[in-house]
Amino acid sequence: MSQHYPIHLNLSGRLCVVVGGGGVGERRAVGLLSAEAVVRVVTQEASEILQRLANENRLELRLKPYEPTDLESAFLVVAATDSREVNAQVTQDATARSVLVNVADAPAEGDFIVPAVVRRGDLEISVTTGGSLPALTQQITNELEQRFGAEYGQYVELMGEIRDYMKQNIPLRERSALARKVLAQESKVVALLQVGNYPEARETAFHLLLAPREEP
Repeated sequence: MSQHYPIHLNLSGRLCVVVGGGGVGERRAVGLLSAEAVVRVVTQEASEILQRLANENRLELRLKPYEPTDLESAFLVVAATDSREVNAQVTQDATARSVLVNVADAPAEGDFIVPAVVRRGDLEISVTTGGSLPALTQQITNELEQRFGAEYGQYVELMGEIRDYMKQNIPLRERSALARKVLAQESKVVALLQVGNYPEARETAFHLLLAPREEP
């Protein structure tokens, strides 16, 4: 399998079509919704979750056999039916329209693969083995979920505040060294976040930042 170029797409407001309403199609649709995409699902049988999301007007559900016109205006397509023939047809139709396509049962045939993701606020860690070893992907994902708990969402938020402060108040030539100094105390700040003490974690991080510095 060829090497993939890792990229995070901005799908906000873009139409993404999922063909297939089983477990894989459901997961893809829910993931696309979380990225604020406009989602259309085409399937003859939809899961309960997909039906509920459609009833809540959170996605468009077309309960029918797939047709090429279902891809009209799509920015991205996912072929996720349990039929090899249908998935191949979806892939062909998307390619003819120069639309990005992911093929659930044959990743190499598509333009991109969907990695496993660990999300902690703005922190996103993607894991993939190119579709060849899903079990290993899951094992590594589980390890990362243990390593990076929910507190890392707050940690990234706090480091973003630190970065904004430095951009406004610290000379450019000093920023990298200061950032490394604060990040070197990650475990101390994270430990405070783990017990829900955000104020002290923030105070600790800014103390490291604002402590007297040697002249450059």
